[in-house]
Amino acid sequence: MAKIRVMHYMNQFFAGKGGEDKANVPAGSIEGAVGPGRRLQELLGDSAEIVVTTYCGDDYFPAHHDEVLESILQIARDNEVKVVVAGPTFDAGRHGFACAEVCHAASSILGL
Repeated sequence: MAKIRVMHYMNQFFAGKGGEDKANVPAGSIEGAVGPGRRLQELLGDSAEIVVTTYCGDDYFPAHHDEVLESILQIARDNEVKVVVAGPTFDAGRHGFACAEVCHAASSILGL
């Protein structure tokens, strides 16, 4: 059986792109699992594979909401993902909002 293709969304900090000083980083992607996604990949075992990690700065996301969502959804399409995971957020306001928006868009627009 083929592994389920997963996209993991996180902010710039968890993606290793910098701290609060890099909160204006635009949306981007990295092949495979990074940061906390590496542990998630271990837990998923052979059932699923994080094929791409997407990220965006905590300040950039709300300022460019529609553009960021379209970019992330296109990355999901390009990588033929079937599941989207977002976070961790640890009760973070800006990042929590972005994670919810990414998952909602993936569900409502892509049917994931």
